[in-house]
Order: sequence, then structure tokens, then C-alpha cells
Amino acid sequence: MIRQSIREAVILILLAVVFGTSYTFVTHRGLFAPPANASSRPSPISTIDVAAAKRGFDAGAALFIDARHSFEFSRRHIPHAVNIPLADADAAISRLDSVSRDRYLIVYCDGAECNSSMDVGVRLMQAGFTNVHVFFGGWEEWTGKGYPTERSAS
Repeated sequence: MIRQSIREAVILILLAVVFGTSYTFVTHRGLFAPPANASSRPSPISTIDVAAAKRGFDAGAALFIDARHSFEFSRRHIPHAVNIPLADADAAISRLDSVSRDRYLIVYCDGAECNSSMDVGVRLMQAGFTNVHVFFGGWEEWTGKGYPTERSAS
């Protein structure tokens, strides 16, 4: 009786292995999944400090992306920044269709307590932008240094 139970258990285990292996082979999952293509995954977003953000501004090389709410953006923002609030990011990113995908983008929000810049940065990378940097100190550090700001034209 014990021998028969062991034999049945071995047969069930072998069948499970065969069916499981066959399933992963057919569906290309698990052990048989194709290797992840590193170029299809967005690279990690780099963060920059206020000095690097100012250099990008002074050189005119960077396009600043303001991830704050549109009300805050309309009050004041970094000159020539484009407002892409997190809540509207997917729709707002489509406004950047004419921007080169390798353009130097600096995303900012209120400051170190705000994560919207990271979230918008990720969405920009998912949209195909390859040169995205988050200015983590954001608006707080920029204005703290007395750097230029502007008000939206109403």
C-alpha cells in the first residue's frame, strides 16, 4: 500500500513538472521567457542639484518641466518652463510631440517634499524621452537662490 502511494505521488509530480514546463514553454514565461531587452526598459532617472539646474538654464540647453499644479505654475515658474502637472501628465505630455526625444529635460516641483517631479519624469521616459533629469530641490531651492522666475501671461 505504501509503495503504491509513493508511486502515485511520483507520477503526479512528474506530470506536474511536464505540464508546467510545457505551459511555460508555450507561453514564453518563466524559464522560457525571452531575455529582457535592456534598451526597452527606461534607465533610472538621474537627479540634479540647483547648480546643475542653473547651468542648464543659463546655457539655454534645458527645457524645464514644472510638475506643480497649474494654479501654482500660473502664479510663478522658471522662465519658459512647460507645465505638466502630475494629475494631467499623460495628456499634457502629448504637447511635447514636437520636442526631440533626446532633448535635455529638467523636471521640478515644489521641493524635496514633493515627488511629482519623479512621477512625471518616469512618464516622460515611458513616452520615449531619454535625457530626463529631476531637479529634486525644485521650486523651493530655485527661489531660495533668487534665480529668475516669471508669471504666466493671462
